[in-house]
Amino acid sequence: MAVAPSFPVLQDCDVFAIPGAWSAMTQTLLTMRRPGIGDAARPAIDCALWVLKARILDVALVTLLDRKHAALPTYGSDGLTSYPRDPRVDARRHWARRVLPVLKMKRGRVPEPDVARMAAVRDAIGLATALFVDADGAYGRKPVPDGVMAFVKPRRSGPEEPVSSEDLAGLRLVSDRAPPGPDVRAGEYAYDLFAARRLTGPMPRNVLQADVTRGDDVSGFLRRDALCQAHCVPFSSHTPPAIHWPICVAGPRIRHGQYFPDSTLIESVIFDQSLPPDADLLVSDLLRSGPGWEVKETREPMSFPDHLPETTRVHRPRLSAET
Repeated sequence: MAVAPSFPVLQDCDVFAIPGAWSAMTQTLLTMRRPGIGDAARPAIDCALWVLKARILDVALVTLLDRKHAALPTYGSDGLTSYPRDPRVDARRHWARRVLPVLKMKRGRVPEPDVARMAAVRDAIGLATALFVDADGAYGRKPVPDGVMAFVKPRRSGPEEPVSSEDLAGLRLVSDRAPPGPDVRAGEYAYDLFAARRLTGPMPRNVLQADVTRGDDVSGFLRRDALCQAHCVPFSSHTPPAIHWPICVAGPRIRHGQYFPDSTLIESVIFDQSLPPDADLLVSDLLRSGPGWEVKETREPMSFPDHLPETTRVHRPRLSAET
């Protein structure tokens, strides 16, 4: 295999024994400092093994994984805090008109402007659309409760990683102080099942996240879904939709998946299919073996546009002191 220099244990591995290959790679990573670059290498290989197995059997990946859902609810996510206010608001108004039931925005580096940012977006999308606000763990425990209280006053809202996912007591504090209704979401930086398990206890209203590209891979993603079943916790995917959708619809506890425009931009350049933003994204083409897409065959150098098409609009202005 081409990956043998990175993982010699995979030399002559059996593609029909993926759990064994996964265990061998994990054992190799135990000698490294974790989490680290190895936790990005293993997911790439694990995903490739699952896709190869599906192609050998001439079935869709979603069929191989035993599909549980016909379609997957999705939420639209973009809008870094470096974007000026108008494009951030316009993008969400545009997506809300496309009947995406849930949208997500980022919180800022300074707490004070956040309430104004959230109010502007909420005013643009209305009360019928749910809104997640992702802090990426930027806040300490003390400013979070008041900020969360101000944020969740509009109905159908919820914070994502308001404090670091390693601060279990802080997550519990936020979960306990938040009014009834919104979920607290975390887990995208939990690189293994042990870290994911720690998150299911402190947050009784948690939605556990998983990212196939960050240490979860296909095998780990399915294990994390099983963990959510055991703890009666809902589950959500994070980032690249092209590989997540076939896997997500195989998860009994999955609540929704992320539609991330930056990822879909790259996918539209590399793959022959890309997913449009829709309220319920259908599973990949069941008549095509593998994940439902192929790498484009081209002799021309790949180039990436500096903006997304209208259907996946996101603005990329320069950084400014104001934002």
